[in-house]
Amino acid sequence: MGDGFAVIDFETTGFAARKTDRVVEIGVVCLDHSGEVADEWTTLVNPQRDVSAGHIHGITARDVYGAPRFDEVAGLLAESLRGRILVAHNLSFEAQFLMGEFGRLGHELQLDRGSGICTMTLASTYIPHSPRNLQACCDCCGVELLDAHSALADARATTQLLARYISVDDDFADRWAHCYAQSLHVRWPALGADRGCVKPRGAAASEGAVDSYVGRLAAHLPAVGGTGVTDSYLEVLDRALIDRILALHEMDELIALARDLGLSKEQTDVAHRDYLGALVRQAWADGVLTDAETADLGIIAELLGIGEPELQESVRAAAESGTGGLGGYACSPPVGAFALKPDDRIVFTGEARGISREQLCDEAMSLGLRPMSSVSRKTKVVVASDPDSISGKARKARECGVPVVDFAAYFRLRDRMLHEGGA
Repeated sequence: MGDGFAVIDFETTGFAARKTDRVVEIGVVCLDHSGEVADEWTTLVNPQRDVSAGHIHGITARDVYGAPRFDEVAGLLAESLRGRILVAHNLSFEAQFLMGEFGRLGHELQLDRGSGICTMTLASTYIPHSPRNLQACCDCCGVELLDAHSALADARATTQLLARYISVDDDFADRWAHCYAQSLHVRWPALGADRGCVKPRGAAASEGAVDSYVGRLAAHLPAVGGTGVTDSYLEVLDRALIDRILALHEMDELIALARDLGLSKEQTDVAHRDYLGALVRQAWADGVLTDAETADLGIIAELLGIGEPELQESVRAAAESGTGGLGGYACSPPVGAFALKPDDRIVFTGEARGISREQLCDEAMSLGLRPMSSVSRKTKVVVASDPDSISGKARKARECGVPVVDFAAYFRLRDRMLHEGGA
C-alpha cells in the first residue's frame, strides 16, 4: 500500500475547478500502513479572487488575507500525497481541483475517480441505504463530524469512514487493489515542502492579523518623537472610514502611510482624537444629536481606540459650546467629505442581497452615476459585497487609490445623494 493513505479535503469558491473557481482551504491527514495518523495539516489559501460560497464554508476575504497562495503550499501538498493512496469523500470533485490548481502552475496531473479511494462511492458497498454526503455517511457509521465544511474536520471524518470500511472488510486491500495501483503512479511535482507558510483557521487572530487597528499601529510606529504632518494621513483615514469599516487592506495602507510620513503613535492618537472631535462637531451642526449619529460616533471611536468616557466628553464639549457646525475647528481634509455626484464612475463587484446587478446599475444610472465594468483611476468608488474583497476589481481599486466600500455604505451614499438632490 505504498507509504499509506493521504486523506484530503478542499473548501472552494465554487464548483468550476477548471475555470474560475479556486481552493480556499486545504485539509490533509496522512496515515501509515497500519492506519495510524502519521501527520496532518491544514491551511487557508488566498484564491486571489472573491472567496464566495461563504454560506457553506464560513470563510471570508478577511480570513484569507495574508494566507498563502496555492503555489506557496503546492510543494507541501505534493509531498504529503507522494507515494500514498489518495483518499477523499467525493474524490472526483477533489481530483478536479487538484488538476486545476496544479495545472495553473504548469504541472499537468492525470487523475480520475479511479486514482484513489472515494469514501462516498464506497458507501454503497459498506453503508446501508447508500447515503452520499459526508454528514449522512458519518451519521450512519457513528462518526462524529464537528465543524462540517472545515477542511481538516472533513478530512478527519473521512479518515474515520475509511477506517470503518477497512474494519468490516477483511478483503478491503484486494478488493480495491486497482485504486491503490493507479494512485501510486500519479507523478506529483517536486516543488519543495515549506510548512512555515501555512495559516490554519483561527491563526490570523492569534497572530494579531485581525487585531484592533490601533494595536497594529502601535506595533509599527515609535511611541513618541514623530516629526511628520498628519494631513495626508487624515485624508486617507477619512476615505477608509466611508463604510465605517477598516478592512485589513486599509489598515495596512494607513500603517504604511503613517510610517512613511514619519508619524509616531502619539501623533496618530492626537490625529484620531481631533478627527473624532471634528465628527462630533459636524454631527451637532443642526443642534441635534440623533440616535443614529450617536451610534455612528461610537463605531468610529471604537475603530480608533477612543474610549467611551473620552467620546462622551467630546460630545458634552460640543453641546456646551453652542456654536454648531465645526465650531471654528479646522480639519484638513474636512471629515466626512466623500460624496457621490452625478457623472461619478462607480464599479460593482460581488452580489448585494435582495437586488440584482442589473437593478443596481439601472438605479445608479437614474441618479446620473456611471456604472462601469472595469476600474481605473477615474473610478470614484468600488462597491463590494465584502470590503476585504480580493476580487480583481478590488485589487485594481487599491492599486489606483480608489476606495472600496460595502453595499450598505453605498446605499447610504446613494440616499444622501437623493436627499441633497431633492433639497
